[in-house]
Amino acid sequence: MKNEVADKATNNRTKAAKKDFVSGLACSQAVLAVFADRYGLTREQALRLAAGFEGGLGMQAEVCGALVGVYLVLGLEYGGIDPADLESKRKTAEKVQEATERFRERHQNNITCRDLLECDISYQDGLESAIGKRLFKRRCPHFVGDAVQIAEQLLPEE
Repeated sequence: MKNEVADKATNNRTKAAKKDFVSGLACSQAVLAVFADRYGLTREQALRLAAGFEGGLGMQAEVCGALVGVYLVLGLEYGGIDPADLESKRKTAEKVQEATERFRERHQNNITCRDLLECDISYQDGLESAIGKRLFKRRCPHFVGDAVQIAEQLLPEE
């Protein structure tokens, strides 16, 4: 029964994140926003925190913003606030590495926006090409959904 409840929560978050992304939110925003309530954040706070990671770190086509959204969630879950808390640092790094590996496994070893889209959106012509080919609408919702599922797998049950 617990697994059914967890699966339903994951499906709900996945659907909500994809819907948010398709409505115009950045991939990073869509991922973090569906976990905001878990950490006492308002939706607005989550959207502001994740705003700069769209398009692979501020439209630089680097690490996928959806994956960065997972990193933000993992930081909220496992990150420490005490500089001497080496265990929290270790645990957070371990979870980030695991998230990265899981994302790579799902996407032919790729984690950058550039590689995932097969287009470098850090340049105007690349961005225009991605828009023209509808890459953001065709591919990115899948990355957002995968990111939410990976985050759910790496978090303890609520």
